[in-house]
Order: sequence, then C-alpha cells, then structure tokens
Amino acid sequence: MFDPRSAPADEIREEYGRLGAQCVQNSGDLVAEMDTASAARDMDVLRAVLGDERTTYLGFSYGTHLGAVYADLFPERVGRLVLDGGVDPTLSAQEATADQAEGFEENLRHWVQVCQAEIRGCVVGGSSTDAATARIQELIASVEEGTVTAGDGRRVTATNVVEGILTPLYATTSYPQLNEALGAAFDGDFSPLLALSDATHGRDAEGRYANNTTMAFTAVNCLDRSAGTVTEEQMARHQEQLEQLAPTFGPYLGYGDAACQGWPVEPAAAPAPVDAAGAAPILVVGTTHDPATPYHWSEALAEQLESARLLSYDSYGHTAYASGDECVQDAVDAYLLEGELPEEGTTCS
Repeated sequence: MFDPRSAPADEIREEYGRLGAQCVQNSGDLVAEMDTASAARDMDVLRAVLGDERTTYLGFSYGTHLGAVYADLFPERVGRLVLDGGVDPTLSAQEATADQAEGFEENLRHWVQVCQAEIRGCVVGGSSTDAATARIQELIASVEEGTVTAGDGRRVTATNVVEGILTPLYATTSYPQLNEALGAAFDGDFSPLLALSDATHGRDAEGRYANNTTMAFTAVNCLDRSAGTVTEEQMARHQEQLEQLAPTFGPYLGYGDAACQGWPVEPAAAPAPVDAAGAAPILVVGTTHDPATPYHWSEALAEQLESARLLSYDSYGHTAYASGDECVQDAVDAYLLEGELPEEGTTCS
C-alpha cells in the first residue's frame, strides 16, 4: 500500500515492477499461473487425489471468490460449499477499493462509539464521533513527513499507521487492542501500530516473515483484473472519490491500478459474473457491516450463483462463521454436516 500523496503513479509502477521481477526470478513461470481460475483447477486436482467425487469447501473472504470460480468451472463436482464474506467477481479494482474504503470508515466510526460506551479508558474520550475520527486523521497525517520512528528505530509511515488501524477493525473482539495501540500513538509511541501493520504482512518482532501473503495476493489480484487501460487521470479522479467516501482511509488507498500496471505478467482474466449452473446448493454468508467484503458483495454473489442461498449476519467485522455467533455456526454446521440449508431470508444477530 503506497501513500498516493508522496508516490506518483510512475513510482508505484516502478516499485511493483521491481517486486514482480524478483517474484519471477524466484518463482519462474509459476507467477503467471496464480490467477484464481488456475488455483480453482488446482483445487480440483486435490479433489481427485483425495478420491472424492465432489468438493466440500468452506471459504472466507477471497476464498469465496476461489470457491465461486471453482463452482463455475466444475459445477458437477460441487458438494457442500459455504462462502463466508462474499466477493463480487464483477467489480473492477477501483469499485472494490471504493467499497472497502467506505466500509472501513463506517467500522472506524462504530469503533469510536463502542469505545466510548464500553471500553474503560477509551482514548478518544467523550468527544463526538466526528471529532474523534478527526483526531485519528491528524495522527495519521503527523507521520507523513517521515520523521517518526518506532522503538526498534524503524521509520513509521502513514501507510503503517493506516494498516495498524485497519487490522483491529476486522473483528470487534480486537477493538480493545486498537484502543491500546492508538493510546500509545497519541503519547508518541507508534510501535504497537507498527506491530499491527507488520502482522498484516506476516512479519514478527524479530523481523522474520512467516509467509509471503502480501506478494502472493498482489500476484493474484493483478492476474485477475486488467488495469492496463486505466489512465492516470482516472486514477486521480478515483483518488478524489476515495477521499470523499472515506476521509480517514481514502487518501491512502488509491492508485492500485498503477501497481498492477507495473506488474511484469499480463492479466489472465477480467471481472466477470459466475453462475455455476447445475451446481448443488451453495450457502453464501454475508455480514451486514463487513468492512473488507461489504454485505452487498455477498448479495451480488448469491444473486449470480444459480443455486445459492444467502444467510445474513447482522453485525460488524469481517466474515461471520468464526465470530462465535451460535446462530451462524449452527446454520453453517447444519449445511456442511447434514446438507440442511437455512430458511430463505434467515438473518442471525
């Protein structure tokens, strides 16, 4: 994630071009085979190796896109599929980013309200929601000049702070952790926010990376969505839209198309609907205030899939099954274990 205020499109293209070149150097032809359709075909190889006639699958977030594409490619091999936190496969990168920016902004405001009402020692005190979010925006802006360092001596960027705030918004159970990290930052210690940012990239306290999720996800996204025809003028207009939709996060979420324009491998696909005609019933689960996969994405996915049934979870946070809500867990378990779908229009809360 780059700060578009300091990184023009050309710089982003060059940075991702270098990153992509290293991926090609280390992984060779595999880099061109990381699109979702190729991964879905790999899933079917796993099914065959296991000797299963049909695939039973529980996918979260991007995993819903993978599961939906699998069902579209191999509808006759679909067993019991549950897709939690649906991704709408028809969206462009810009549309997806705008929806997520708006979703995280809403969840930040929800955090403020919960913090003030329920968390002892809430660092935003009793100020209004607008005043509290403005204070957080000022905190992010305070590191833009690049003069802030963490306890280990590393420079803290605005991107680090944004990622550190976004990460706890994925689950309401992490709300107290965000309060502690922001409290430390308001006191001048950005190390907790930097640690949260590190966690999104698999980096531990010793500076070791447990995985290459960030690079892999870039490879997948750039193969799945073509960005070649997006102009810098369109990127600039999109950046303005993001800042209006999400004053806190929008300024730091733009220019993703430039990253993929720098990627050294041509895209393998373009956004397109899936219908999985002829597949067995598929259960789609959507959380009404999900910041990362907004609820209307699950609605759209369920509408596209010919045999889908939508289960709604009226709550905040990303995905539903792991939230601990018994209603959701019982409904998903009943389908996976017994093949029993929830009633049409079921909402858990």
